[in-house]
Amino acid sequence: NRALATISAHKVAGTFGVLATAIVAAAKSAADLGAEYFRLGKQTGLAAESLSALDIAARNNDTSRENIVTALRFFQRNLAQAAEGIGEAKNLFTDLGFSSADLASSLKNPEDALLKFARRFASIEDVAVKQRVALQLFGRSGYEVIQVLNDIGTKGIEPFRAKAEAMGLLVSKDM
Repeated sequence: NRALATISAHKVAGTFGVLATAIVAAAKSAADLGAEYFRLGKQTGLAAESLSALDIAARNNDTSRENIVTALRFFQRNLAQAAEGIGEAKNLFTDLGFSSADLASSLKNPEDALLKFARRFASIEDVAVKQRVALQLFGRSGYEVIQVLNDIGTKGIEPFRAKAEAMGLLVSKDM
């Protein structure tokens, strides 16, 4: 009995050790992911919370965080040039109904600009036009993010925030 109790105690201790290791690894992974979103937020102008929601939207549409971030960098550059009245993107934004005032204010709030753009993008019915706009404003990653843009354009970003939160993947500014 004593030997059996010792073996059982070792098994329990071993199980707790494995669980503790898994918990520490999960916490480190979450912290690393949070740091990554904050770093990417500085590059894209979007909040880490929004990036974590966009990551879920990307996963739902068989694309990657890298494609989203690459596309957002191109979008921000094109948005800035259009706000300055330069570049080919200005005409595309104008065709989508963005005024000069819209473009200027979009630099102050990149998330609102992206959501406003996505709503207008989702309303484009011609697939060839949609592909051309995506390629011109989002670079080569534009093709990869078409469905993400359609989703956030029709559903908004909130369902993806809710899903990220339910999965424990929503990164907030409080982290």
